[in-house]
This record gives sequence, C-alpha cells and structure tokens, in this order.
Amino acid sequence: MQSHWTNYSILCYFQDLDSVVKARLMKCYCFDMYGCVLWDFNNTQVESFCKAWRKGMRRCFDLPYDSHSFILPVLSHTLPVFHEMCKRFACFITKCMYGSSALVQAVVMHSIHGMGFTSVTTRNIFTVCNLFGWSPGDFIRGKV
Repeated sequence: MQSHWTNYSILCYFQDLDSVVKARLMKCYCFDMYGCVLWDFNNTQVESFCKAWRKGMRRCFDLPYDSHSFILPVLSHTLPVFHEMCKRFACFITKCMYGSSALVQAVVMHSIHGMGFTSVTTRNIFTVCNLFGWSPGDFIRGKV
C-alpha cells in the first residue's frame, strides 16, 4: 500500500492549483493501487488506506473534514476506493479462474475450495459478492 504521505506531498506542492487539477494529480499518482488484488480486504490497513484517500480528496476540493464521503466519487469521477479495489479483485480472480494457465486455475480453485475461509481469496470473494449483491456461487461459476 502506498503511504498517505504521497497524498499530502501532492497537496502541499500543488495547493495553489484548481481543485479539479489537484484531483487529477491525486488520481494519477495515488490511485494506482498496484497489487491491491492481493490485499486482504478484511485487514484494518485497507480501511486506513481508504480513509487517507478520502482525506486527500476532501483537501483537493477544499471540503470540510466532516463532509460526507459519498460526494467524493462524484466530484473526482471515480468509484469509491474500496469499490474500485473490489472491482479490480473480481476482474483479476475471474481471469485467474478462467485463464489459459492450468496451474494458475488449480491454485486459485484450491484456494477457494480446499482452504475455505482460511484463504484470503475466499474471504475477498465473499466480501466482493456481498458488496455488489452477487451470489458467491454464481461468481465462482463465472455467471456474474
């Protein structure tokens, strides 16, 4: 996970720019989230990352710290951070389950079926399905 200090660096150096420009810079430099498809979404650090993102976006738009977070995706033209992470995870796992590598397919299916809820993959699938209102069984069968 990237440090929340990146958010503050961008905001400090570019504080005099227009809010839209600051938001675009934040999206370019702080929204890449490389490797987020492997994170455990139930880890408290994920929520810390999401909070840091929301704080940075509020500062970009000069919003009060207690303004509702539902307005941030509308202003920044993005999904909420956690939704974006879940979307990326769903795409990644689907590609792994139905890709061309039999080894990758076997590892993912063992993680899901053989390890149960001790597997981060299985827990994340249930988190994603709960968030988007999908059936976990339909997701695993590729019907979502």
